[in-house]
This record gives sequence, C-alpha cells and structure tokens, in this order.
Amino acid sequence: MESTSQKTFVLILGAGRGGLAMLELFLEEELVSVIGIADLNQDSPGIQLAKAHGISTFSDPIEAIRVSVDFHDCIVYNLTHDESIATKAAIIASKTKVVGGSEAKLLWNMVTNMKRMRKQLEDANIKMMQSEKMASIGQLAAGVAHEINNPIGFVYSNLGSLEKYMHNTFVILDQYEQAEALISDSSVRAQLKVARDKLDIAFLKADLNELINESKDGIRRIKNIVQNLKDFSHDDSCDEWKFFNLHNVLDDTLNIVNSEINQKAKIVKVYGDLPIVECLSTQLEQVFLNLLVNAAQAIEEKGVITIQTGRQGDEVWVKVGDTGKGIAPENIKKIFDPFFTTKPIGMGTGLGLSLAYGIIKKHKGRIEVQSEVGKGTAFRVWLPIKQATKA
Repeated sequence: MESTSQKTFVLILGAGRGGLAMLELFLEEELVSVIGIADLNQDSPGIQLAKAHGISTFSDPIEAIRVSVDFHDCIVYNLTHDESIATKAAIIASKTKVVGGSEAKLLWNMVTNMKRMRKQLEDANIKMMQSEKMASIGQLAAGVAHEINNPIGFVYSNLGSLEKYMHNTFVILDQYEQAEALISDSSVRAQLKVARDKLDIAFLKADLNELINESKDGIRRIKNIVQNLKDFSHDDSCDEWKFFNLHNVLDDTLNIVNSEINQKAKIVKVYGDLPIVECLSTQLEQVFLNLLVNAAQAIEEKGVITIQTGRQGDEVWVKVGDTGKGIAPENIKKIFDPFFTTKPIGMGTGLGLSLAYGIIKKHKGRIEVQSEVGKGTAFRVWLPIKQATKA
C-alpha cells in the first residue's frame, strides 16, 4: 500500500455518467488513487473503464465500503440514489468520509464542466495552431511559387520555339525528299537513301512530336502546381465581392469536372432553398472543384457523390459526400495540411484541401469533415450569407 502522504484514496459509488466523468478525471491526477468503483450494473461505462485500468469493481456499494477500511482516510463519493450510504459507512468504517447528495452532484457538475472546457480549449488550440501553420505556409508558398515561376516560364517558351524550329526543319526535309527523284546520279541517290533509312526520318517526325507534347504537358502540370501555391497564398483584398447563387456556382463547377466524375460516380443533387451569398465566386468554384475531384478519386470503382445545400440562421452550407473508401482516423487532422496526401504518386499534390481551407477562412466560414473507413466521406462547407468585414 502506498503512503498516504503521496496519495489521496477515493472510492466511487455509481458508475453512470457521473461516475465515469469522475473516474476519468481522477485517472489523470497523479495524487489521487481510485481504490474501486461500485455499481449494480456491471456493464456501465464507469465499470468498463475501471476494469480496463485494473481498478477493483463491485456490484454492492456496502462491500466496496468494507474494502475502504484498509485505506487511511478514504473518501467515498456517493453518486447513487441511496442516501443511507453515509450512515452505513459510519457504522462500517468510522474514518471513511462520504460525500453525497448535493455535494456529490455539485462535484459531478464541476467535473463535467471541466471536461467540456478542456475539450473547448483543445479544439481552440488546434484551430489556432492550424491558423498559424496556414499563415506561415502561405508565406513560404508565395516565395516558392515566385522562384519556380520564372524558370518554368522560359522552359515552356523554349519548348514552343523548339516545336516551331522542328516543324520548319521537317518542311525542308520533305522538300529535299521530293527533290531526290530529280537527282540523275544513281550513286548519289543510293547514298541519300542509305542515310535516310539510317536516320529513320518517319520515326523521328512521330517521336519528336510526342516528346515535345509530353514535355509541354509536364510543364503545364508544374505550372498548375505553382498556380495552386500562388492561389493558396493569394491576398484577396483586391478581389471584388458580389452576391451569387451558390447553386449556379455548383452547377458551373460540375460542368468543368463532369467528364472526370461521370466515369466514377452518379451525381445526386439535393438542393435546398438558399439566398444569394456574398462571396468570391471563382474561388468558391475552386473549393467545390477540389471537393468533387477528391470525392471521385476516393471511389475505387462505381459510387455516388451527393451534393446537398441548406441554410441555418445567418449561414448557408454545402455538403459534398461520397461512397468512397473513407479517411483513416489518424489522418483526419492532417488532411488540411499543405502537401499531405494519401493518394498514389502522380494522383495529387496535397494542395487541394489546403487551398480550400484558406479560401473558406477568407470567407469567414469553416469546413467540417466526417468520414468512416469503407463507407465514405462528407465535407460540409459553412459560409456566412453576408460578409460583415471583408477578409
């Protein structure tokens, strides 16, 4: 048995919501040792938690009080409805203090409020860290985008010039081939044919065109990544805020991604009654595009993407849900981090949701996510109907 100078021993009677909350609190306190918890219902949450931590459990509170005799000045918290517990405890263990009735209820309320406040502090801390992270990443993204943009620009320009020079060269080669038949010297014609066959001009024409096209496509992809970085760090202070119909914005976005989504999923639209919303419509199109593309990519074969809208008070919401593979719980808190992605290499840059997060934050809104592995994911975007002060 541990020294009483180091530990305060407590016994909890009642393992429902109050007992569970109290047990959770005491488990976190190093100076408190729970010697047991009693409840007639051995399937109650407090009993299950106690068993998981190797704490003694009892179905009879009187039996538990008898055990408390072995512990000096043990405090019994009576969360049952039996007001006679204190009297019984005084007979069994004179040194045992029983806290019950209004005192126990007050303590339970305090414990419950502490847990709620702790959860609120944790949530606020996560949001603050996310906000700070986004601000620093935004500055980094702006610098990286600027540095990459210049070399990408002249490489793309050079590829365009190379394509034009190559075209002109092949025009001249075609003219030489047509003039070849006019050469009277058969030995010269034979030498030209050997050289042409060795060079395989027909193959060169086809392959060089393909190489140029692949290179330009690669550069375009890099330019898109750079543009995403620039958009992520973009200051919207110069953009014009206007009132738009979000259903029109959603339909315009669906037209853009229609070819990619149709192969994977059926689109179900459940539009509610929405007012026009003050926003930056092109940026919201980017948000919805990212959510829709992610939803399609999460579906491995065939599935359903549901788009729902609604209004609550001074806010409207847009929900994009899919029947895809879902997101693992350990990844939920990371999905808005720049460059974080669970997609295979080449399928995504990890910037889509970061960009969406930044845009919605500038709209004074928020994004919520619910996901279950194997069943699907749903993102809900909340937006104020009118901007009090522009971001």
